[in-house]
Amino acid sequence: MHIEGIADLHEDMQVSNSQINMRPKDFYYYLGHTQAPTSDIREFDPKTSHPFVCGTWVVAHNGVLTNDKELKKTLRKGVFYNEVDSSVIPALLSQATDDGLTEVSALCDALSKLKGTFGLWIYNKLSNNVYLARSGSTVYANFLTNAFSSLPYKKFKALDEGVLYLMTNEGLTAVGGFQSNSPFFVL
Repeated sequence: MHIEGIADLHEDMQVSNSQINMRPKDFYYYLGHTQAPTSDIREFDPKTSHPFVCGTWVVAHNGVLTNDKELKKTLRKGVFYNEVDSSVIPALLSQATDDGLTEVSALCDALSKLKGTFGLWIYNKLSNNVYLARSGSTVYANFLTNAFSSLPYKKFKALDEGVLYLMTNEGLTAVGGFQSNSPFFVL
């Protein structure tokens, strides 16, 4: 996973021949994910490709969930998911917020239910909040710029396992925790 900012070209931006002055709020985020889905379908299909959406939640996942089939059985009728393991994550989030949980509570509750490995990028279309989390997988980030990747880069730090991070104008901020159910021993 990797996130980058792209400019939203507003009239109030000052542009010269050699520079563009932009504020953090002038950026949208986009996600690139180049892994094949964890399902029987291994070729590109928009229905089985990241990111996955359910309700106001948009999620991309790097890793393998081992309990997605069990979790899908707990979802109410009408909550969208497909055969790819990752699709259960926004479905769980959508159901939790529909049940009245706050955004952070819904995230911590849903992530605690996941077994396996994951590095997650999560976006809520209603609040415009972007979150990162990991369990048994790699996610590195520059805590000041909000850039992140599954690979380490200079000035990137590994995210702590079991911690939910929110992207803010000041950088990444820990906003909650969840039970990590990774099959790997982490030091």
